[in-house]
Amino acid sequence: MVLFIRKWYMSTRILIALTFLQNVVSQNSWCESEADCNYRGTCINDGKQCSCYASYRGMNCSSCAVGYFYYPSCYECSMCEQNNGICDQSTDTCICNDPSRFKGILCDTCQDHHYTNSCLVIPIILDNYPHTVRDVDARDGVDIILTSDNVNMEESTDVICRFEGSSNWTVQASIINSTTIICRLSNYTGNPFAYIEISVSLDGGNSWLAELSWLYISLSSDCGVQGCNYGYCSLGSCVCYTGFAGAVCDQCSKGYFFLSPGNCLSCTYYCHNNGVCTNQTCVCPANFIGPFCDTCAPNFFGPDCLPLPAVNSISPDVLDDIGGFKINVFGVNFSPQGNTKGTYCKFYSYLSYGDAFITKATVLNDSMCTCSVPVNTLDISQTWYLEMVTNETLTSYSDFTLQVIESNDRK
Repeated sequence: MVLFIRKWYMSTRILIALTFLQNVVSQNSWCESEADCNYRGTCINDGKQCSCYASYRGMNCSSCAVGYFYYPSCYECSMCEQNNGICDQSTDTCICNDPSRFKGILCDTCQDHHYTNSCLVIPIILDNYPHTVRDVDARDGVDIILTSDNVNMEESTDVICRFEGSSNWTVQASIINSTTIICRLSNYTGNPFAYIEISVSLDGGNSWLAELSWLYISLSSDCGVQGCNYGYCSLGSCVCYTGFAGAVCDQCSKGYFFLSPGNCLSCTYYCHNNGVCTNQTCVCPANFIGPFCDTCAPNFFGPDCLPLPAVNSISPDVLDDIGGFKINVFGVNFSPQGNTKGTYCKFYSYLSYGDAFITKATVLNDSMCTCSVPVNTLDISQTWYLEMVTNETLTSYSDFTLQVIESNDRK
């Protein structure tokens, strides 16, 4: 019992001494900068001491503190011990429990030909080549070479490769030697820009080998420098998006018309009002304009874009309320084709619309006619309008606001 107490007492004193030395050095030391502490501590007490960082100790912080190893890195011992190692501060190293499997400063690296976190000798696929394959080659056939390790050729009775992409399939593989396996990729007609993953089995698919890294093939397609403008490349040829055509998908297909780069629109849905698609253009009837034939041409009006009369101006432009004189009316479509019932002038206000004054116009040409102003009808307290009527059809497109003033004869 006395011996145990004595050993405990001595161990405690040693630990206290080590802790003290870890942070404070001899009073006789001279410290001018962090360089004197090996850049692992700072000068204190007017330059007479080095105060070491937590993982260092010594007069000049030149060794690892208790619980740390491998100066100057000074890793925590727990980093060694969690990797099947023993932290040996006497040698400042991490000693691997099983050096036949583990190596490295922290015993966290596998010896050659050992794999997984447990560093075991297992058959494994390391990588594949090539990683990039043209879709044409994937269709016609290309050998995929896989590098392997620890493969026992004598025990490998049924070697297959599994390709996984938009669909999955397996092929028979051939083993060249313990480090090389060849799988042939062929008859592929799927997505030309897909990734295909690779797996290898030595027993016909009952189990699959471990992989050191992702085994994959990146498919690509080549349609030349110009590429496919509005489509995608597949098996060396352009596949155009809907509405596009041509070797490089730069034209509109039949039944579509060109609006702007990248816009080929359906004639059925976008070429309106009996427009006709010709030479990739929506060609409009005479009375319609616009890329979709949905706008009236000049001097055509209404939802059907008809040649309806419209008033632009009159002369004189100011009327007196007594009336009884003629005015010149200027506009368009005063004598439209098929007008068999004449052209009329209609003077009205919204307050007296039912009592509008209508008189036959004298048409001089398609853009000019004369109208008789009604006598004592234009009440200056109301707003008056002039509307042209052809074939007994009224149209709001010809509305023209009149400026009516009180006649001097009334003053």
